[in-house]
Amino acid sequence: MARIAAFFATVALVLGGVAALDWWVDPFDDRYDPAPLAAALAQPRPCFVGWDVFSTRAWPELKLDYFRRRDARVVVVGTSRAGKIGALPGELQFANLNVPGTGPETLAPLFRRLHSMGHGRLTVYLSVESFWFGRGWRTQASFTHSYLRSTKYLLSTQTLHATLDELRQAPGAIRHPRALRAWGIFRRRGGRCVVSRGNTVLAGAGNTWAPDGELWYNEEVTGAPRPHGQPIAALEHGGYVGSRLDPGRVDALEDALAVARGYGWRVVGTSLPYSDYWRVRLARDSATRGVVTAFARRMPGLFARYGFRFLDLTNVRSVPCGAHSFSRFDGGHPDVACARKIRRLLDAAAAS
Repeated sequence: MARIAAFFATVALVLGGVAALDWWVDPFDDRYDPAPLAAALAQPRPCFVGWDVFSTRAWPELKLDYFRRRDARVVVVGTSRAGKIGALPGELQFANLNVPGTGPETLAPLFRRLHSMGHGRLTVYLSVESFWFGRGWRTQASFTHSYLRSTKYLLSTQTLHATLDELRQAPGAIRHPRALRAWGIFRRRGGRCVVSRGNTVLAGAGNTWAPDGELWYNEEVTGAPRPHGQPIAALEHGGYVGSRLDPGRVDALEDALAVARGYGWRVVGTSLPYSDYWRVRLARDSATRGVVTAFARRMPGLFARYGFRFLDLTNVRSVPCGAHSFSRFDGGHPDVACARKIRRLLDAAAAS
């Protein structure tokens, strides 16, 4: 019995040592570091924050930090399609909390985290996606801390190998592990600055988060010509496929709305525009028609049950925006000018 106990104690000691080493070095930036955002917002003219500073795993905590540091009372929640809905001139208590991979299951945990931060009654502009409710969608963002996911990360062979590779290349990193992935403040002519790892963003190699949490593509920061991106309706095609809305995800959305109502928040839901080509194609395709039609039919009544407005802006002309008012001509991410019009409609709905 003593030998068995000694064996398990040895195993626990080894695994604990591996986990501690991986946590300290953190080769994939699993832990959120608040210092880059603090430095960005502390500048006389706040800086953009490059995507290269944080791993995607840290984005939810980054957005919560935006919310805290801006003392936000108005927030935008959704996927990257809501990324351009920004603060009004001089509006400081606003934060865009869009995170690519956000889904219905993300919302209630996010709302509870926001409420726990004590900012009082919020106005929430919630961008809801029809592709959340089809067979092929998988929510990727999470605002809850999962001890199981953290344990898997800390004990995975991939993490350990990356840790050992870093220490072989730079043994001194054991004292200051983040020194190998140092960030700095880089400026371009005209005064715009970016917190980044190296001058990668201003050199044209990465996207950014704006000082209010908006998503800014690289060319919007650098002034390079706007490229053609992959249409989101094609990228997320499997999410639209099905004959009805997934009941579990509808329940998750309703759970979030019930939480918001319980907090006394003002919520305005919306479905954001698509280009005419993709809107019509999704509505006519036999594989996607069921989900898209059911989504348009159910969302206004679903939000109304909780006392909230829902704006169906799927038709780009209802904003109105132009046929090409989309970032990277992708037919699904409204650009800056279109997003300003969307913001006015959301503000009007919140005030009514």
